[in-house]
Amino acid sequence: MKKTLYIITFISLLIGCSSEPKREVQEKLTPFVITNKISSKTYGDTLKIEYEYRGDTVIQKRIDLKGTTDNNFDSSFTAISIWSTKKTSQLLCKKKLKLTLDSIDYEFCYQDVLKQFDKDIAKARAKEESWNAEGLLEMKTDIMNYQKGEVIDLDFFGNSYLMDLVRDINSNLYDNKTESRIEKISVEKYETNFSEGKNYYFLNKKNDTIAVYHRMEWMS
Repeated sequence: MKKTLYIITFISLLIGCSSEPKREVQEKLTPFVITNKISSKTYGDTLKIEYEYRGDTVIQKRIDLKGTTDNNFDSSFTAISIWSTKKTSQLLCKKKLKLTLDSIDYEFCYQDVLKQFDKDIAKARAKEESWNAEGLLEMKTDIMNYQKGEVIDLDFFGNSYLMDLVRDINSNLYDNKTESRIEKISVEKYETNFSEGKNYYFLNKKNDTIAVYHRMEWMS
């Protein structure tokens, strides 16, 4: 099966050492059709990248051609990216959670949000991750109070859980900066020798990139 993915420069994987996703503007992603194949590109006398495509997975072997001869450090490493794309939805439920963060309007079915919190809290408790379960429970309480009309600082929620909701449940998103509806979200789950995380690409109807969010999950 052929899948449409997007060529990106690997610098996007390394932007910032924080786990907090922040909006970034990026040039339009260039679509290409992937089949199982191998290719490579060489950049001067310093870098060679070998690409291996396996369906929705892209493996990059980034080879420092000078090794340790120029600075006593070989910066070669391997990056594995798994891509998926999700369409946003026109929500049919009556009771919705609506919030605006970073000039983007997020809309979810309220009961879907509560059910997802309960599901993730149960998973955290099953793994004996009490710190995670407590944090999720606190965020759930904040969202419930926000829904009741209380003034709640949602920055922590936006930085730590919002992208998970966008990925896991139906959502309707609108960007106020470009005055356009976000039609699709492409998610790149990446892993290198020294880090792991996800990149979220918000796309409009023309496949233009409206915003990019990076979420670093760990870094050594």
